[in-house]
Amino acid sequence: MIPKRTPQSGFFSPRFLTGFAFCAIGVFLAMLVFARPNKPVGQQTHSFAQQDIPTFNAVALPAPKDAITSKGTTRPVEGDYLIDMAALDIHPAAAPLPIRALAVGNAGSPEGAAMGTGKAFMGITHEVANASTTAAFGILTSGWIAGESVQVYLNGVLATTLAANAEGVLAVGISTGAGFGYVTAEEIGLTSGKDTGGVVQIANTSPYLPGVTGAPHAINTTPGTAHFYLYGFQYPVSSSVPLYRNGVLQTTVLTNGSGRFFVTYSPAKNGDTSAVYSADTVNPSGGVTAGVSLEERADAGTPPVGDQNAAWVFFDHATLNSGTGGDAVVVGKGFEPGETVTFSGCVSTTVTADAEGAVAGVLSFGAGAGVSQCVLTGETSGRVARGTILLDPDVSNLRGLRSFPPSVTRAPAPGNMIPILATKLPANAAGASTPTPTPTPTCPLPQAYNYTVTTGSYLAGTTNAGVNCNDCSTPVPFPFPVKIYDTNYTSAMAGSNGELAFGTDFSSALITCMPVDSATYTIGPFWVDQYPVTSSCPACGVFYGTFGTAPNRTFVIEWRNAYFSFPLPTTPTLKYEVIFNEATALTGRFDVSYNLVSSHSGGTDSALTVGVQKDTTNFTEVGCDPTGTNPPAGVTTGAYFIYTLACPTPTPTPTCNYTTTTGTGAIVPGTTDTGICSLPATRFTGAQVVPCRIPIWARLFYRIRTT
Repeated sequence: MIPKRTPQSGFFSPRFLTGFAFCAIGVFLAMLVFARPNKPVGQQTHSFAQQDIPTFNAVALPAPKDAITSKGTTRPVEGDYLIDMAALDIHPAAAPLPIRALAVGNAGSPEGAAMGTGKAFMGITHEVANASTTAAFGILTSGWIAGESVQVYLNGVLATTLAANAEGVLAVGISTGAGFGYVTAEEIGLTSGKDTGGVVQIANTSPYLPGVTGAPHAINTTPGTAHFYLYGFQYPVSSSVPLYRNGVLQTTVLTNGSGRFFVTYSPAKNGDTSAVYSADTVNPSGGVTAGVSLEERADAGTPPVGDQNAAWVFFDHATLNSGTGGDAVVVGKGFEPGETVTFSGCVSTTVTADAEGAVAGVLSFGAGAGVSQCVLTGETSGRVARGTILLDPDVSNLRGLRSFPPSVTRAPAPGNMIPILATKLPANAAGASTPTPTPTPTCPLPQAYNYTVTTGSYLAGTTNAGVNCNDCSTPVPFPFPVKIYDTNYTSAMAGSNGELAFGTDFSSALITCMPVDSATYTIGPFWVDQYPVTSSCPACGVFYGTFGTAPNRTFVIEWRNAYFSFPLPTTPTLKYEVIFNEATALTGRFDVSYNLVSSHSGGTDSALTVGVQKDTTNFTEVGCDPTGTNPPAGVTTGAYFIYTLACPTPTPTPTCNYTTTTGTGAIVPGTTDTGICSLPATRFTGAQVVPCRIPIWARLFYRIRTT
């Protein structure tokens, strides 16, 4: 249990009173600044001094138990984009740019993840990122009209115009070039007129840390059809990454060859609440966690639309290290100007909303793992907003800039410039890091496959390969090359009995446990005598399809099949597929997804084996039933296998010979008798029992004999 600390009201702390005084002075100075006419874009200036807002001692509660927490589901998403800043000659600026460099010169650009005009939302995976890095950070926006064109600006330069997806979501990865400073991002919907933006610090002290964001900021889970989009960057490449909700494992997500993932997550119906969605790198030991706070509430809109609620809570940092504690800026928006807003859960206090209906504070946490939910309630409007912070030992407390508040309305109305609370890393900023990849050493032994079992998506094939025959196979062309063991291929033979042969095909029904006869370079996702003949089973067959766009395509080969039996099968009782992802295909990785798995009462005339085989000496078998009755353990409906190549550890040659070296030196007598294995001081002959075992070569002796 984490010891609770007594919440303290910010209004009765000297720290708050001091902060309030500075805030009052700051507001007065801001009024003087914004009373001046707007300058042309080229002459705009902005103060980035540290802003003082009240600090509250916050508390966290233990994370919920895994067994009592409802879990949601994930689905991989295709269609994110990648912008290379170096190729566009866009480099970090010396300070965040408050105004976009357009001819109109008056469109406001927020600084920090923002809810912009018309409720378009931007989430950014990182506060601080590295220079000259491919896919350094990601930008995820929502709230657009389905399919509308969205302009993407980086430091005031129109980088590209992209189309939002069918749910009004746009995901863009950013590759950085040389230089340090700030990258201000802004997106504008050309049909809706919505505007949102944010800023990232590019720092030479930045370690390679992961980052994750989500959108929409709030969804309505009541219908059971809503989902968040989750976008992660700088994770281990081509890996299975665990995804957590409030510290409770939900599932795993797969990263591509650049170390990023893009998925949807459909939460269980948890009522009106908020949660931190985080992903862990697993390695190095302990992992590195990053997360984002999102809200689940009934008034967020009809799915897939979100963010229709009136009030929101944002954090500059949704995860903190539980070993040290730390600070996080909390911002509430959408309240009535001047109303009293009550903070509960994370802290017990009240704050008066400013002229734009915003409240803010710094939450200061002590050490201790858990979750801390902040509930903000407007005493006049009745509006409620929630946000959650996760304290976890795997979090690194590296921080970049802080912005306040994370929302924007269009300029030139006074007051739309968003103050920056802090714009650079603290001195000697450091944190746990993901090591820079090093070249993979050449494996001295033939590589073998390992596999892991997880969950994943199932994509039905779209093209009939024509394998509607008994004990036969047909060639299937691939849209991109793949590697199996040590060889690259661009096609394979798909067999009626559930084998995919890249080398020598063995399409006979005389299937055994591995190794299977003459088969080489063959994947057996469900290798048993089957009968996909359409004259008896019209829906049976082998189907393939390509999904996504290069260089992130996915190619699947799907079997809709049935065990060979009498009478002949009439409907598919088996559905499974082999999956190749373009980003990882040349690493040797392939996946197998099982949509429908059954046993065959009475067995078949062949064995049932699952695995992959290079030849009769190098193969990896998940399991085998010689009678062809039951699938191996783990091969069940909904299972998802990931096969990756591994280098076997050479078996060391045992050495049982002493070696001697002749030299010179003096014997220095010991001065203390340890009492261990001391022999009698008197001279003796014959056999003598010693008080402990003496190891010589591989044997232990209790007796010695003199001659």
